Formats: sequence, structure tokens, C-alpha cells
Amino acid sequence: MKIFINIIIFLAFFYESHCALPNCANGVACPPGGIWSEWVTTDRCSTDCGSCSTMYYTRTCMTSPTCSCTGNNTHYLPCNTQTCVYPAQRACCVPYVPMVIDGKQQCGPFPKDTGAAACCPTAGVWSEWGPAVRNSDNTAFEQSRTCLSAAAGCTCTGNRINPWSSDKCPCPDFQTDLNDKLLEPTESFSIRPSGVVYDRIACTYTTPLNSTEWNCSSSRGYQSTTLLRYIRADNGEREDYRVGDCKDTSDEKHNVTFYCDFSTLQWRLTNNNVAVLTFNQVSKKR
Repeated sequence: MKIFINIIIFLAFFYESHCALPNCANGVACPPGGIWSEWVTTDRCSTDCGSCSTMYYTRTCMTSPTCSCTGNNTHYLPCNTQTCVYPAQRACCVPYVPMVIDGKQQCGPFPKDTGAAACCPTAGVWSEWGPAVRNSDNTAFEQSRTCLSAAAGCTCTGNRINPWSSDKCPCPDFQTDLNDKLLEPTESFSIRPSGVVYDRIACTYTTPLNSTEWNCSSSRGYQSTTLLRYIRADNGEREDYRVGDCKDTSDEKHNVTFYCDFSTLQWRLTNNNVAVLTFNQVSKKR
């Protein structure tokens, strides 16, 4: 109990309390230096008095990654800082000296936090929106976020939940206005596959590619191949993907599936995990 009380005394007097932070100036979205948690430790002090020992403390940047913190997240701090009494050989261990702090004999001076003073932004500090998930009623998708500054006494304004108004996959529709970009001058046409199977619960989009001789292309040394072309979301470039041999009647080789990435809200081709904006089957001229 003695050790515990002295730790509390030390932290209470020499580290700022996050219970009543002042408000930041208008327009400040991130407090200078971020908002740190209190210093905490799991160590036990090896001496009873005199600031003769130290304990290892850690703290967490509560507003990361939205608002980064400046300063160290680890620190060695003196423990059991009350002065030693007779018959101890000395009242305090070097470099500390006896002094009265808040009416009590302590071995100080104590280290001070020289970082920027924390403050509460007007709207608080929110985390980024999390991945999309089905709501508790399984009727639609929603995203949630966390008020990072709440633990410091800084409330957030705004909605914690971002619901979709309808039971629709959160990934946007494929950008069919980009389809003209899929064709090269030497190619005849692109084919929008039919028979699409859309799973609103799993958020997948499965489409069969045409495998008749007319719709197949020569590509990469193949005389007759089912060729998928898409626009990459990361760089806007076209890219071809050979799905299967048109002369092979195995259906699974001519189906492609896209899934909604709930973290990035992009459609990805399951075959190679590439995020795409739009796609088509391309038939090249012979």
C-alpha cells in the first residue's frame, strides 16, 4: 500500500491530468503534441524512500494515428519519493534533495513533462472509419469509428455509426463510363458479360465470361483464350488477365468473381486481389 500511495502522489503532482484539459483554439483539429495517456507501470519499487530507485513507465498516444503525439512513450521515473527518516544514513539519494512539496517532505526535484500542453479540439479526435460490417439486424452495412480523445475527457461531436441507407454493398458501382478506355484501336469490341450473380450478403460479384470461338482472343501465345481486361484502381492503367482456354469446357475456368474489400471499399478480383474500377471481356481482332 505504501508503494502504491507514493506512486499516486508522484503522478498526481507532476504530470498533467487529462480529466480537465482546456479547449483548443477555434479551428484546431489536432492538439499540439497530441494527447498522451497517463504514465503507467507494472514495476515494484525496490526501495522504501529517498527516490533511491526508478521504475519503468509507459504511456500511449490516445489520438494516434489521427493526431500523432510528440515525445517519448517510455520513461524511467523515481519511486517512493518521500524522505527517509532516522536511522537511515541519508534523507535522499543523489541527485535528489529534501524539499517540501504540497506540504510533504519529498526527495526532488521531479522531472517535468516538457511537451506541448494538451487541449481538447472542439469536435474531439475521431479515429478513421472502420471496415464495413453487417448491422446487428443483418439488414444493411455500416461503419463505425471511435472517439480517440474520450479517455482524456474530450468528447467528440458527430456520428459514431455510418449506416448505408439501403441493403446495398458498400463498394461503389463499377465505373462503366471508363469502358472505352478498355479498348485499343486494334481490337474489335468488348463484351459486357451477362448472367451476373450478385450476393448482397457476402458482397461478391460473379460473372461468367463468354467462351465461344467468336468471343475468344489470341493473347500471350495462346491461340484461343478467355481474356479479361480491367482498369486498376491504384494507377488507372489497363491490365489483361487470362482466365482460361476457350477450348476447355470446364465452367470454373470461365467464371470470375470480384469481392468488396470492406476496408478500402474497392472491388477486387479474387484471382489476383487487384482492386479494379471497371472490367470487360475483350475480343481482339484476328
